[in-house]
Amino acid sequence: MPGANASRRTVWRHGSEGEPQAEVAPQLAGLEPNAFGGLVGPYRYQFEGEDDLLHLIVVRRDLGALEPEEGQSVAAFLLEGVPQSLIWLKPARLSQHFYLGHDVLLESLTL
Repeated sequence: MPGANASRRTVWRHGSEGEPQAEVAPQLAGLEPNAFGGLVGPYRYQFEGEDDLLHLIVVRRDLGALEPEEGQSVAAFLLEGVPQSLIWLKPARLSQHFYLGHDVLLESLTL
């Protein structure tokens, strides 16, 4: 039936330079204080489980621009011992996203 799902459709705006929150809203869904996230210096991080992947989100606390190298340093701190070849990076301007396979994660972590 045409239009039946129109009320369920979600459109993500990308905002302008003057609207950083609109630009990052989809990337920060679920990024709120809980047992699976925290702070490292000026950065905020959040772990999420997704099917067969572990998703790590890194953002600046002030929601400013984040260079891939900044996100990588936070990920390296949090994922010490995990070989870089097992981590997939999806960079964005205001956040960095890292993905790891669950099945090899525990074998690699340094605790």
